[in-house]
Amino acid sequence: MKTLIRLTGYKGGSLGKFNDLIELKELGHFYLINQKFNEAISVLKKAEDNGLDDAELFYLLGLAYEGIREVTEAKKYYEKAIEKDPNYELAQERLKKLVGG
Repeated sequence: MKTLIRLTGYKGGSLGKFNDLIELKELGHFYLINQKFNEAISVLKKAEDNGLDDAELFYLLGLAYEGIREVTEAKKYYEKAIEKDPNYELAQERLKKLVGG
């Protein structure tokens, strides 16, 4: 819980440490679980903008954009997740639902 409290006050300074990026991703996931989609997008985009480049991050961004009904952005992030990990079944399933397959 201390991690979440500390990150809630995050002011956007240097994110040189990989652990900080992972913590941002975890905070974004927390917001997503609580259906705070805009907050999730803000935090997850901050992680992406500062160099985090993994399939789970992109999948979470896809879910968040889907939550606010921005289908084009959701598709883009599901595709990025699959590009990073072609075997990412959750991203494949969400993308398939969005494109009507």
